[in-house]
Amino acid sequence: MSSIKLTADSGGGTFEIKAPSSSGNTRVLTLPDTSNLTLNGGKILQVVHIDKNDFFSTTSASFTDITGLTANITPTSASNYILVDFKCTCGGGDNLYATLKIQRLIAGGSYGDPSVITPSSQNSDACHAGADNDVSYGQYKTSQRGACIKDQPNTTSQVSYKIQVRSQSTGFALNRTGYANGGGDAAVQAQGVSSLTLMEVAA
Repeated sequence: MSSIKLTADSGGGTFEIKAPSSSGNTRVLTLPDTSNLTLNGGKILQVVHIDKNDFFSTTSASFTDITGLTANITPTSASNYILVDFKCTCGGGDNLYATLKIQRLIAGGSYGDPSVITPSSQNSDACHAGADNDVSYGQYKTSQRGACIKDQPNTTSQVSYKIQVRSQSTGFALNRTGYANGGGDAAVQAQGVSSLTLMEVAA
């Protein structure tokens, strides 16, 4: 079997093109007629990441911004995708039914839903992740909730993403338990870190 192997200038990595294993398996690779060609499909071009290790809480029944979980990225090509990955350490009161969602703003516009969001039905929230708590012992616990979506903003302008939460009267708490958020002794209760990551992926 004939092949062409290219070795990196440094680091020892290689890239190899091999002929088919038999004459009956003919394959043709056609390159575009251009002076320079770079194959970037699926490559991660840039990463923006933020961690939030302080606390946040709300009892609002309307979607509310989680402070410190907003990040900006400027795509290098309008055809590229943005992977939006968020993780939240969620706590709150007993019998809490909270929801988390991603919002997107393209420079000069306003925030709205990016792609891949569950449509509202039967009076339920359109959201990217649920953050429910146990009925009786939820105030003493935290849980990791989040989502990863592939968005295509179709722009080379700056794009902003933020995370919002909708709570109930029992209250949502980020990065600590609802009991600790209410002033209770949290010596043996979990705290955590929440994060938001944006990755530009070549189309």
